[in-house]
Amino acid sequence: MKIYLLLLLSITLINNINAINTLYNEFNGVYITSPINPNTGEVNCNEFYICERFEMLDWVKPLFNDSERLFNCVNSKGESGPNLVIDEKNIANPFIKCETKSNFHKITRFKISDCRNSYKKGSDYNSFKKTDSSKGTIDIAYITSDSHDRVLTYRGWCKYDTDLCGKQYGFHCHTGYCCSKYGHCGKSKDYCEKGCQGNFGKCG
Repeated sequence: MKIYLLLLLSITLINNINAINTLYNEFNGVYITSPINPNTGEVNCNEFYICERFEMLDWVKPLFNDSERLFNCVNSKGESGPNLVIDEKNIANPFIKCETKSNFHKITRFKISDCRNSYKKGSDYNSFKKTDSSKGTIDIAYITSDSHDRVLTYRGWCKYDTDLCGKQYGFHCHTGYCCSKYGHCGKSKDYCEKGCQGNFGKCG
């Protein structure tokens, strides 16, 4: 009996580790993952999918080699993604596997709202769907992209509001504001002249 319980515990731990490494799935059924290049084994930290999870009945699992799958996947731009097998060879949790990349930002305090499964409405009918309706100031890790008004958090692609900006944070200032060399938004000379970060706001 003890051996059976130990074996069951080992299998559970392995499955939990596999889930943590392959996708982020701890909020409102939001499953966030990044694909792995089958040729190089590297995680594509510029490609993200938000998916639903297909919970298979036990009698169906053998038909799919007991592999759980993600479906209705949508990429950042709202385009249809593939149905993905939950396996460490295929997909990775970007909030773990992309921590060393320049577009990954550690826990920061800022205001979020209107979180969705893509940062814009794309060709997939399921795109730009709300993943979280709550809003407020929280401490959270996030990933930036070519979207200037949303970042990827574990709640989805969320709009952000903060006076932080620049290369260090990846945030862009609101229209008409400058990003100072110290990474804050404002309108005075201190923000808009020497050292102003033009890629994250206006200058001059």
